Amino acid sequence: MRILLPGLEATDVFLLLEAAEDQADTECPLTMEPMHAPNDAQFFAECVKTTDKNSRQAPDDAWTQLTQDDFSGLPNMGAIQIVKCGHKFGGAAFMYEVMTKKFKCPICRGGSVNEVALDTAQPPANVHSRTWDVLCRLAARVRENDRSQRILEESQIPSTSLQVVSVFEVYHALPWQIDFSIYRSEHPSYNERPYMVIPIPMRVDGESILGGHDRAPTEETTIRSGE
Repeated sequence: MRILLPGLEATDVFLLLEAAEDQADTECPLTMEPMHAPNDAQFFAECVKTTDKNSRQAPDDAWTQLTQDDFSGLPNMGAIQIVKCGHKFGGAAFMYEVMTKKFKCPICRGGSVNEVALDTAQPPANVHSRTWDVLCRLAARVRENDRSQRILEESQIPSTSLQVVSVFEVYHALPWQIDFSIYRSEHPSYNERPYMVIPIPMRVDGESILGGHDRAPTEETTIRSGE
């Protein structure tokens, strides 16, 4: 059975496989459990519990109702295979993965990277209506939590500003000096030690000068030995 979720490209289609069409003991790369063995009701109950525990948002009526649901009678989806790349996953785990994030294969990362539209009233073809309702409410909560976490992390990053300073300001801010080295030989080698080293502390004076009758004043930096 072919499934295309709302908001995705036509190339993002995948197949819902029955156990008879697939190897029943094949493990899902997301849950490491047999694809056709999981209990979808238990899977969604655990997802809701974890999301509610980590939530930073006040619960609305739809979310409160979901936390009180036991998901009894929820049918198992079986296995899902992405048509384009052929990779297979457990149905519930795959639907949770692509609906809470963006559509791309969890293994090869192929796909349109579109978000599934969660405001569609009718479930997609071949998706159980109650399963779709649970997935939409769960995905909306997870996305909201993720956005809040990103905003919080960005607000905690210290802002850094780069300030452009002139050479004049740098020289005034940092102590510096010029060393004159005197050697015994006329052409000293690189490794030869100097006979005498004379340190001369330096300072900088900034003076405004005119560049001519029709030119605006400019800044000139004068380097002088310290007194």
